[in-house]
Amino acid sequence: MEYFTKAEKLIDKADLLWQHKRREDREQMPCVARAHLEMAKGNSVDGEKLLDEARTLKDGGKDNIGPMLWKAIILFKRDQVEDALQWYRRALRMHPGAPAGVRLGIGACQLKLGNFEQARLAFQRALDLEPENPDALLGLAQCELNEFSPVPPGLLHGDDDDIDVDEKLEAAAETYTAAVQRGLELLRRAFNADPHHPAVNVALAQHFVLKKDGAAVDHLTDKLVRGTSAIAPRGGCVPAGQAAPPGRQAGPGRGDVHRRRADG
Repeated sequence: MEYFTKAEKLIDKADLLWQHKRREDREQMPCVARAHLEMAKGNSVDGEKLLDEARTLKDGGKDNIGPMLWKAIILFKRDQVEDALQWYRRALRMHPGAPAGVRLGIGACQLKLGNFEQARLAFQRALDLEPENPDALLGLAQCELNEFSPVPPGLLHGDDDDIDVDEKLEAAAETYTAAVQRGLELLRRAFNADPHHPAVNVALAQHFVLKKDGAAVDHLTDKLVRGTSAIAPRGGCVPAGQAAPPGRQAGPGRGDVHRRRADG
């Protein structure tokens, strides 16, 4: 509680300094800091109200997409994925030169909504901006591993009366096998880019579970447990289509997110 009180006093001081310097009523960054403080206290409702207020303010007289990204992540965690996607898109429209994290957020939303082609485009754009980005590689892998099925949808739901069942099964199996191979290659690249990435390790472990390769699962599990003891988990895309926004690049936990201004 003592630290909260000190933090609040410092934020008030910063707010006054900004007002005196720029002779404006409000500045965005102190408002964002207050939102952080309320979240840290557990007052999520008040924190989100301050975050919404921050979106209407300027950062040194310029637009800043940081609060928009934070808003998108909050909505995503509430499973309001379509709303989260709209906020990511607004941020991108305001700042077309935004870093890869914004595209990762868009990709995660599209993946969870089942829009695989749009998700691929977003993840690939993130990869263009940051080659060998493990979150983007993982997202692309999840598109490959979740979009296709070894059984055609019509047969799977019993609504296909076509007599060429064997041909359809064979074609679907070929497509599925090729997609799995592409997905595994992407996972391999993601692992090489960051061997300690928790979600990549989990995705690989799931694959080895399906292959009944217990030794590989044990190795990855041990690496994951030891790695995360020293490395903070990232909020990347997780397996089985349960994508989350890539928090290490677009989340509110890092100071640089609040300086992503629209002037590029």
